[in-house]
Amino acid sequence: MVFNFSDLNGQTVGGVLITVTGGNGNDTGTLSLRGGVHSFVIGGQAFFIDTICPGSRVSGTVPNMLLLLD
Repeated sequence: MVFNFSDLNGQTVGGVLITVTGGNGNDTGTLSLRGGVHSFVIGGQAFFIDTICPGSRVSGTVPNMLLLLD
């Protein structure tokens, strides 16, 4: 469990590299997952996902999944 998504930036979980912009608490940001994502669970209090973009292009890289957090 993490309290801010920014705590996951640069971490590898289950062979998936996590890149986070924003996510410092009470703000918006982007969570990019690069690697073999077969399933995941995400949630929290007053938590919203605006957009899920499998295979989106972010900063010249192509992650397997991109979540826009709002």
